[in-house]
Amino acid sequence: MPTIDRSGCSAEIHGTRWAYSKRCRCADAKRVKARYAKFHAAGALPPARINAIGAKRRIRALQAIGYSLADLAQRLGYTSEASFSRMFQLPGISRERHRRIVVLYDQLSMTPGPSRRSVKAAQRKGWPPPLAWEGVDIDDSDAEAITAEDTGGRDDVDHVAVLLAVRGELDNPAHLSLADRRAVVAELTRLGASTARIAARLRCGHRTVDQLRGLSTAAEAFNH
Repeated sequence: MPTIDRSGCSAEIHGTRWAYSKRCRCADAKRVKARYAKFHAAGALPPARINAIGAKRRIRALQAIGYSLADLAQRLGYTSEASFSRMFQLPGISRERHRRIVVLYDQLSMTPGPSRRSVKAAQRKGWPPPLAWEGVDIDDSDAEAITAEDTGGRDDVDHVAVLLAVRGELDNPAHLSLADRRAVVAELTRLGASTARIAARLRCGHRTVDQLRGLSTAAEAFNH
């Protein structure tokens, strides 16, 4: 690989698009800048970046269960909340940043956060919590979270449906509302059922059962 002459460049960093923005005019930085400009003009994402929709949804879902944007920014290593929030203005995100957000989401999505303000703000803005993305491809731009309207629009409990689900006699537990599923988990837990048994009754994963338990705990805490 030929050596690039940087003797005439006064920039402190070289050879990248970021370096170009910091006044590097070396040949490799110019090539990278031209390549990114080409993708931008075509309305496409460069190879090093992917659609940011999944990352944005994950962050908003974590806000919906009590994690503030400042808290999440700090956990992800951003120097400020402002620099982190700029992600929501861009169509693409680096693969490494996306990976870090996925890891954090997997760590926190079953554990309610401490910010009641974040929960209330997310409710006002209609941001779905992690549970609403269970069984849905969160990275698919065309996918939609499962809302209360999708399960009948009810916040009250259908006690007959819950009883049938607890007995394992409900034909399609997927049609249960979020309130119903919480009630099923609470009742089976009270009866001493294992996570595996509850998951079998609701035909869902163990993680979903844990989320239902966690969100019920969070809801009780925020209502007091």
